[in-house]
Amino acid sequence: MRARLKDDEPVISVQKTTNAERTGYICVPNVHYYHLLRGALATKGFCQVDGIPWPTFQFKNRKIRGLIQLRPLVVDGFNSLSSDDKEVRSKIMHEHNEQLTDLDVDVLDSLFALCAKQPQASDEAIMVSIDDVLIMRGLQKKISGEGRRGGFRPKQRRQ
Repeated sequence: MRARLKDDEPVISVQKTTNAERTGYICVPNVHYYHLLRGALATKGFCQVDGIPWPTFQFKNRKIRGLIQLRPLVVDGFNSLSSDDKEVRSKIMHEHNEQLTDLDVDVLDSLFALCAKQPQASDEAIMVSIDDVLIMRGLQKKISGEGRRGGFRPKQRRQ
């Protein structure tokens, strides 16, 4: 399976290869639930489910069933927010769901690939630079007027 970050340049591959670092390709998890998540994000497949305040994607097949929720970071448990705060944050998360694009899926793939490259212990934080994600998206750093230092524009970083 291949996804595209740009219309004319394939950059994501989940095919097995002995040379995972081929130019223009990154590796992402090849597990069913990861692709369910990617599909739900790309198609805005999250919806309102009775009794659940957060946008939810439910899935079920012969071997696996479950749900994926878009929840704010402050939620570490279902009842950790007041009902008013939960309602406000739920509305915000449903608005975020409506704003999801293919770019969000591409960034998710980039983050997985960058995290997989870093050696880590189970309790270590993983550092990912926004510049690395922008480079994986195929964006070029802008050179300063003197042809030396440069970088990405603030608008590129906010996207």
